Amino acid sequence: MAREYGDFCHRLGDAGRRAVLAAGVPEDPAELWERAGMTAAAERMAAVWAELLGTTPYVDEELAGALEADLGLGDGWARALAAGRASAQAQIPGGAGFVLVGSRSGGLALHHAEADGSAGRRLSVGRPFHAEPASVVAWALTERPAGDPAAQGAAALYDALRARLDDPGTLIPLCWNSTLGRAAAEDPAFVPYEGTVLPCPEPPYREDTEPSVAYDDGLFVVAVPGRDVFLRPAALADPQRVDRAVRLCGELGLPGVLEAVRRIQAVCGEGLRPDGRPRVLDPRAVGRVRAESGAERSAAGRRGGGRPRGRCGRRRPPPPAAVPGPAHRPQRAPLERLDTRPPQGGPGGTRGGGRDHHRQAGPRGTDGLRPG
Repeated sequence: MAREYGDFCHRLGDAGRRAVLAAGVPEDPAELWERAGMTAAAERMAAVWAELLGTTPYVDEELAGALEADLGLGDGWARALAAGRASAQAQIPGGAGFVLVGSRSGGLALHHAEADGSAGRRLSVGRPFHAEPASVVAWALTERPAGDPAAQGAAALYDALRARLDDPGTLIPLCWNSTLGRAAAEDPAFVPYEGTVLPCPEPPYREDTEPSVAYDDGLFVVAVPGRDVFLRPAALADPQRVDRAVRLCGELGLPGVLEAVRRIQAVCGEGLRPDGRPRVLDPRAVGRVRAESGAERSAAGRRGGGRPRGRCGRRRPPPPAAVPGPAHRPQRAPLERLDTRPPQGGPGGTRGGGRDHHRQAGPRGTDGLRPG
């Protein structure tokens, strides 16, 4: 703290320090001895300090520490829970939209769009953009005591997440499945995708690689030819599109793909309950999603074992076996980050014989469904 304060003083310089000190002296120095006179002086000095150096949004240390211990997330999410709607909207990724980009293997990859329309950070099947905010909202509603400001801030964060998921331009990487890619080429319900598709910025791995084209049936966006499958979460609100997905996966024998859709549908939710809380973030729904997604792994084990360190480097004491809550709630173990990765293998999922020249880069078994 002392070193940080010294750095600030150095940034102020001699003129800045004089300006801060001068702001503390009122026109009539006798005001300093009046009630709240010193408080007013400190406020004037703080205003000049902020004007010269800027400000950092307040972060609740206890809230940030709890988020780090339970979910392994940084204090940006604590700031989003405490600062209100504008901060929540800024914390949700995808504000500039999404773009599909050709890959060197001939497939398609989903990227965040930059402000100028170029491709930014790539999204993967194993880490969709909605996983962290959904985990934070679930954690704030189930692990914080009733009336906690973080639980109230979760509503604003949830609204921002819902707005992003309800945008028809939002896509989520779903899985890799060659069967669905081949079916899309023959199914008249799939039409050319109208969103932005950028060509691969690098030469393909092989000269005979055929670049994929994106086809869209409203819910699925599929690379043809290829095996990259993306989901439009806004279409999950349309029962007819969901029913078509159920029939299509049944006809093609793809229960693993349908299960991946159900997982995202569970995390995305279906609007708010009468009491104003998100339906999917009801404690029973959170427990079901955790059990189905394999999120029961300990947070400490996911970070490499041992007791987690605090924000200042000190080791935190081991968490209690259960977190006491209000009397009207059952006791629960601390909630961990929701794991939205699709299951590995299984019938109709991704395993099978043969080779596919649209193979994606990256270690197998870590990014979700794997077709053969």
